[in-house]
Amino acid sequence: MPFGLTIDGSGNVFVADGVTSTIRRITPAGEVTTFAGSGSSGNADGTGIAASFTQPAGLAFDAAGNLFVSDISQTIRRVTPGAVVTTLAAFGVPRTLADPKLEVYSGASKIAENDNWAASLAPTFTSVGAFQLTAGSRDAALVITLPPGGYTVQVPGADGGTGEAVVELYELP
Repeated sequence: MPFGLTIDGSGNVFVADGVTSTIRRITPAGEVTTFAGSGSSGNADGTGIAASFTQPAGLAFDAAGNLFVSDISQTIRRVTPGAVVTTLAAFGVPRTLADPKLEVYSGASKIAENDNWAASLAPTFTSVGAFQLTAGSRDAALVITLPPGGYTVQVPGADGGTGEAVVELYELP
């Protein structure tokens, strides 16, 4: 069952199959293969089917062609074009924040905040190509309209925890 999908620069469709915990690739010719994931739930790094995911859901490509995958275990993974899977910590982020709270400031004034995103935002995330968040996850997300100006985003731990977080910003059509 597809939980998320995205398309790379060559027209391949990548599908996060949450039931089999795999990432499937569908070529423009219609050929379907398992790009990454063993088919067993887990969080093992590795290449291709030697890696494992726990119900992958969100997919997004960066400019270098790396596929980023979020899964139900709150793990963000990078999958290179050669199907080498590594966790976020493996590329320089030592401790990811387990329960982030998103806060937006204008000067010293907090103008918006979120702890645990609303599922109603999912269509908006899809429309801009953002990571798809897993229903029930503790991720934080906001959709706000800001006038021109300077803003600061802070991401403290909602439960007082500390760690590193990924922040994505998009301009909505």
